[in-house]
Amino acid sequence: MSKKVNTKKAATTATENNELNNAAAIQELFEKYPNVSLRRLAVAAEVTYTLLLKASKTPIEGVPYSAGAINYSAVAKFFDRRKIAIADLDWEALNNVSVNRKDAKVIKDMAQWNVGDKVYLRKNPTTPYEIIYKTETHIVILLEGSTEPQAWVHNTFMLNGPQKEPRATQLKVEEVATEEA
Repeated sequence: MSKKVNTKKAATTATENNELNNAAAIQELFEKYPNVSLRRLAVAAEVTYTLLLKASKTPIEGVPYSAGAINYSAVAKFFDRRKIAIADLDWEALNNVSVNRKDAKVIKDMAQWNVGDKVYLRKNPTTPYEIIYKTETHIVILLEGSTEPQAWVHNTFMLNGPQKEPRATQLKVEEVATEEA
């Protein structure tokens, strides 16, 4: 009789010995460079952001779950599996990247919206809604050419991306059938 060897355990031990990333070092880098987010890190390392986010949110054993907490050891294992040393990335450049929100057309302040204003939403990008009533918690809008008002909570209104200018319409690409002669 031959003895079975657990190859899975041997492979796990080999990867643990060849660690490229250390959880404590990753945490230190994130603390040293506060403007670096998981999204920026994923783009710089050319990995899928959603998989990195999922790894970072895995529960830490013995610690109560917190949605804002990052599991640095899971992040380290994520990059180890892909053989990426994140300490080699240019953290200074990632930290100094500024996000220009001045060009954003979506207005996220309810104080900017008043009764009588025209507003364009994602739902109807070229047809405006008119704000006909507003309270501290709700807003009532009416689509131009319609007689049915809609009452929304401010949060729902904001999720629909209000802006003062019409949105660009998407061009539909038509397929051209080619005939073989």
